[in-house]
Amino acid sequence: MLELAAAIANSIEPFYNDERRHSSLNDLTPSEFEALHFVPSTQATLP
Repeated sequence: MLELAAAIANSIEPFYNDERRHSSLNDLTPSEFEALHFVPSTQATLP
C-alpha cells in the first residue's frame, strides 16, 4: 500500500504547482497554508 501511495504521489507531483497562490487559501500558496495550519505528525499529540 505504501508503494502505491508513493507511485501516485510521484505521478501527480510534476503537475502540481505548490507555489501558485490560491484565493480559497487567502492568497497563500499550499506550502504556506500547510506551514501555518498543520502540525507535523511527530509533534502531534494523541488524547
